Amino acid sequence: MAAPTLISYTETSWTTTGLSKSIASISWQSGDVLVALGGSEGPDTLGAPTNTGSGLTWTSQKSNVAASTCGTKLATAVASASSSGVISMSSNNSSDEWGFAVWVWRGSNGVGNSAEQHTSTKTVALTPTGADSGIMWGVFDFAANSTLQTITPTPTNTRQRVNEGTHYTIYLADITDQVSAGAVSYGISGTGSGPFSILVMEVKSSGGASAFDIPQLGMTGVGF
Repeated sequence: MAAPTLISYTETSWTTTGLSKSIASISWQSGDVLVALGGSEGPDTLGAPTNTGSGLTWTSQKSNVAASTCGTKLATAVASASSSGVISMSSNNSSDEWGFAVWVWRGSNGVGNSAEQHTSTKTVALTPTGADSGIMWGVFDFAANSTLQTITPTPTNTRQRVNEGTHYTIYLADITDQVSAGAVSYGISGTGSGPFSILVMEVKSSGGASAFDIPQLGMTGVGF
């Protein structure tokens, strides 16, 4: 198996308000997996992504609007055609700060598992469908702790690690090749009471045969 290739990462501002935000000039090829992850300072409803261009049908994976937490949205799309366009998301609250990000992955066997939590717990466990997946996660601290915490596990890319005044504190990260096939806890470590809204998403590896597979004999492994 081979890890998927991260083609692009783009994001809106996380420190502005408005009923709609957009990311322009995102390109994708047929078979690419797109992941949109959004968060808001309050328990706001973030809508499913929409797009110009062709080939994307979005599937909602996780949503949260619980009182006294940060509203969140996680959605995925597997491109059925190559195209490019603008990806947009909406909020039902024009007064709260919010934003969203989009990852584009190539060479994947599709959308994997996802997880969420919205309590004082700082991590949530995700067991991927297999090794060598791409993993993305976001943590949104409703208490807006100004002391920045450590993102865990150690990411390939830290996308956001910032306190936005009294509004919220934002952490976004990804691992481009999670070699573990077992459960891993994603989130932050350190102090703070939250509640923390956490979203985690897996994009599968290529799913190719391993070095120990012998399909022509109908056997797998070395112990046959």
